[in-house]
Amino acid sequence: MPVLGAMMNVALRRVAGFIEQWPRATIALLLLTAAVVRSVVLFDISHSPYSDFLLMDEQIYHSWAVQLAEGTFESTRIYEFTPLPAYIMAIVYRLFGPEPFYIRIVNLVYGILTCWIIFLIGKNLGGRTVGLISGVMACFYGPFVLYSVVPLKTALAVLLFALTVYFFLSATDSEGSGRKVIAGLAAGLLLNVRPHGIAVIGCLLFAFPVIDWQRKAGLGKAVAGTAAYAAGLLLAISPFMARNYFVAGELALTTPQAGQNLYYGNQLTNPTPYYRPLAFAASSPFKQGVQFTIEASRRTGKTLSHREASAFWMRQVFRDALERPVGFAWKLWGKGLALFNRFEPGDHYHIDFLKKVMPTFRFPFLSLWIVMPLAMATLLTGVAGRKKSLAVFAVFGAYGATLVILYTNTRYRLPVTALLIPLAALGLWRMVAPNEKDGPCRRWVFLLVAVGFFIIAALPLKGTGDMTAYYNTHGVVLKKAGHPDKALEYWRKSSRMNGAFSVYADISMAALYFKAGDMSTAARHLAAVPDDSFAAAQKYHLLGNMMVHGQKPMEAVWAYEKSLSINSGQRKVRSQLIQLLRLLDPRRAALEYRKLKYIEGFYSQR
Repeated sequence: MPVLGAMMNVALRRVAGFIEQWPRATIALLLLTAAVVRSVVLFDISHSPYSDFLLMDEQIYHSWAVQLAEGTFESTRIYEFTPLPAYIMAIVYRLFGPEPFYIRIVNLVYGILTCWIIFLIGKNLGGRTVGLISGVMACFYGPFVLYSVVPLKTALAVLLFALTVYFFLSATDSEGSGRKVIAGLAAGLLLNVRPHGIAVIGCLLFAFPVIDWQRKAGLGKAVAGTAAYAAGLLLAISPFMARNYFVAGELALTTPQAGQNLYYGNQLTNPTPYYRPLAFAASSPFKQGVQFTIEASRRTGKTLSHREASAFWMRQVFRDALERPVGFAWKLWGKGLALFNRFEPGDHYHIDFLKKVMPTFRFPFLSLWIVMPLAMATLLTGVAGRKKSLAVFAVFGAYGATLVILYTNTRYRLPVTALLIPLAALGLWRMVAPNEKDGPCRRWVFLLVAVGFFIIAALPLKGTGDMTAYYNTHGVVLKKAGHPDKALEYWRKSSRMNGAFSVYADISMAALYFKAGDMSTAARHLAAVPDDSFAAAQKYHLLGNMMVHGQKPMEAVWAYEKSLSINSGQRKVRSQLIQLLRLLDPRRAALEYRKLKYIEGFYSQR
């Protein structure tokens, strides 16, 4: 073993010498590798059913960008979703046409640039060799590759986070203001892609004067440096804030979904640390925010705006925490463990599932279970040096805190991986090629900390390994592609797994069998959906449709009313109820019609 270690050390130092001698060629090769890997995966996904089907957020941003490109977008509210991706997509659509494939290409470019920026972060932390290791890891990091070829905003969020980190670290080495301006600009743009960026903004606003104080730059330079950062920040966020003010009369910094997401992430009835839908709001982002506002208005007895509803849900979380402090503390503890866990909970895609349907994802891409333990060992043992360690710890701590307060999923956690990868690379390099400061004691501590985080990464938390959502989604994609029999196969598998989202599979199968005229099988699948499930409103909606088809109007009225008692913001269900009541009870029909008009007011203001 000592001989093998010595040989590895010699080989790595020769590689390091090559990098120092041919830096530009090394970077060019790195970027070419990133481009080739992503292009191969893009080719694979473009020849799959997912190429012509836009999932949830993809459809929202595509439709929004088309309206912006055509000049037909109108809204009297503050932005419900972060606006920067839609405007960038609109420019692309205006230039080349409204084809989502162009957004895949743009994201691929983002992914390549991210590998370069991660190289620069690694170089800043430990030199060119660490930079190259970081870049190579980024090239083959599975989630980076995936989100570089799908039409979501995640690749842009990762790139902007990486830029923010790089210019922040660069600014710690320089007294100039230029890098602080760019750091502020990148952080402000990040906020308009991923609202979690607000924690990073606050962290840097505090960190820059502290850094200037530590280097004894003087009060004047500290104020000037902070002002430079604030100027870049203001430059990035002011156009969107100005639009919100002139259109909606609110000087809103970001979207009004904080309360909604906080409530999602802190349901004490949810036994997992991950996202779970709620019965009173659809899981579709097209309707989710509005129905949260409708429910808040129903509970308070007055019509609330999106922002007022967000404040209501925040207060509800605080009340729950005060009433059940032990349960709330355990909830935060579970979400803290989930932050470091290897499971990649996604709301759209999952690499482990895609391996079943796309050959390229069977390649052994790098994953979080390697990166996170090594990065945390580097961070906690001070391998990066005191000043750098404090800087990166502050950024990781600020962003990570948002994931613990809300919840972790792949897209939300992915930006911070742009910092974790260089840390992991630095730790690896220091272990195989230690300098004089890295004695045996430090290396042993590093290994022990890494082992500890490997154990945390492997913990079987409640909900880890649940793949039912991805089976459901794949079934939907196959059905839309004209393969209902194949869709049924995946929904059946999801139902048999009895996971968190299996109820959606039963709803989907019930709808398919109902459409085919097989009422008994449809009813059997509906019966498998519990009344306390988050899919209960959909269950009773479909049951009402079945009663109408069976010419049982009174039973249909009961089912529709039951569905509306769970989720009162459903327009279609209430319209169907009104149609029945006009024949059965015109007075009640008029009452329901007034309720429908009230509910439609929430949607029309979007």
